[in-house]
Amino acid sequence: MDGKPPDFYKEFDSLLHTTTFEKAYLILQNGFEPKPVGKRSATVVNSEIKLKDKKTDSPIDRLHPVRESKVIWYGPCKISDLKNLEYTVEMYGNVSFSMKRLWYHEGIVDSELKFYFVDVIKYWRKSACRILVSHEDYPTLRPYNPYTIGGPLYIDKKSKRLYYTSRLICCDGSECPNELEIMKEPNTSSLIDYNLNHRVSVFICRSDKRNIIPNWQRWTRTS
Repeated sequence: MDGKPPDFYKEFDSLLHTTTFEKAYLILQNGFEPKPVGKRSATVVNSEIKLKDKKTDSPIDRLHPVRESKVIWYGPCKISDLKNLEYTVEMYGNVSFSMKRLWYHEGIVDSELKFYFVDVIKYWRKSACRILVSHEDYPTLRPYNPYTIGGPLYIDKKSKRLYYTSRLICCDGSECPNELEIMKEPNTSSLIDYNLNHRVSVFICRSDKRNIIPNWQRWTRTS
């Protein structure tokens, strides 16, 4: 694509996984341990959420095809922002693991990796689009093409720049902020490379949830 993408796109050059001090300690000791998608409460993958077929209005009883898939959750970020002393993270904890590079199998851009659009969820003040990135085949899921402009994730191969949709139009016609949530299913045969493709940082967290310290003095180090 020539020139800049539409203004609803926001550029990013890293992915961020944020967690608590306790869970970060385990990651540093043992590496990442992907968790089943079905354990995530606010998603169509969770079997406890009652879904209906839009055309027939009948209940959908079958389990989602990626319910048992083990993934690591990420959100987009800019490496330059992580160097800002005023940068804060939201909700999930104080410790962030940011990808050093997004290309090749330890990132999300590689010829062997496949993309699948999982769902869109509406929070109170924003929405979130979820995309699964995996080396596995999911025949019952519709593949997502991130190299075509217009979707929640756009990868410009020519410039090697990545973008996500920062706002959406809701069903009632109103506009709301939007986030991109990446569900990365890493290849278990290359977890060492995957673990090494992360930097570790600690930030102030805009939350008062259990095991999270809102006013922690920020420090950063590179692993």
